[in-house]
Amino acid sequence: MCSLLWREFAELEKEELYALLKLRADVFILEQRSFFQDIDGQDQAGLHLLLLDREERIIGTLRLLPGAQGRSVTIGRVVLAPSARGRGYGRRMLVAALEEIARRWGRSSVHLSAQSAQEKFYAGFGFSRVSDPYDDAGIEHIDMRLDRS
Repeated sequence: MCSLLWREFAELEKEELYALLKLRADVFILEQRSFFQDIDGQDQAGLHLLLLDREERIIGTLRLLPGAQGRSVTIGRVVLAPSARGRGYGRRMLVAALEEIARRWGRSSVHLSAQSAQEKFYAGFGFSRVSDPYDDAGIEHIDMRLDRS
């Protein structure tokens, strides 16, 4: 059974930070061959969700970035290790993210930049496309929003 753990950036242990950055690099840069600056200076303002396997290794992560006065929140850097895919963990992580947003910021609107191939996944949670497709580091993306007001 996997567990979920929320961490503010300052609460991340060195090993956790290393593991989540390595996972993001392994998937986004190496597997997807998307060459971009993943370490973008925004992690420090984020709330990080860690998905831990039975051995307490990080096999998934995402971050929440609140906007001004918490009126909007951006979900980003959603990633699962290849071994964790197809088991419902992505759904579990997104449910946890939406619950945490509601708990911390109420009925804030939620934004994300989704790989176009994941549009149906996010639409299943009520997200709507709000942009035309665009290239983001060699992968087609769309902007999506969930209004909860």
